[in-house]
Amino acid sequence: MRTPILVLLLMVLTACGGSPATSRVCSPLDGATVDVSAVAVGTFQATVTGESNGSFSGEASFVRSEDNGYLLNLSGTEGLVGTTVHLALPMGITPGRCPPQSYDSALDPTQPVIRAVGVDFSMLTPEGYLIDFNSLSESSLILQSIEPLTGQFSFKATSADGKSVTVTGSFNQIEQVQE
Repeated sequence: MRTPILVLLLMVLTACGGSPATSRVCSPLDGATVDVSAVAVGTFQATVTGESNGSFSGEASFVRSEDNGYLLNLSGTEGLVGTTVHLALPMGITPGRCPPQSYDSALDPTQPVIRAVGVDFSMLTPEGYLIDFNSLSESSLILQSIEPLTGQFSFKATSADGKSVTVTGSFNQIEQVQE
């Protein structure tokens, strides 16, 4: 008697989003590929326009937790130093076209689990102040592969004080640094 009840409970939890498996987050690539021929393995390149204009690049890494998902850090060490894109990817994600949302709204507020693809962008002002751009629009992410992570992104972001930027970039075969 307990087996049918457990199966029914598992089906209900999965249907209601109770499972961290989120392979349905991305739509298929349908033959599309990401051109990373100009991006060295283990690195990323990105540009920002709007409130600030320029490029930033550097080495990248991600951490993965079986329970929580992937956290990819793209922090500029060349060009606009200190400019950073963080990507949060849920466990079970598969290669494809993924609709990102703001980093905070991708996280489950009741537990430390990533439920959707999230993006956060920040940059340093010339005076050394950090500006967070956490309101997203017109965002896209294409994941070519998961481990290692290869893909490209673009989004428009707005800061709390109304400053706007457009960010585009790609990352090539980023390896995991810890589990």
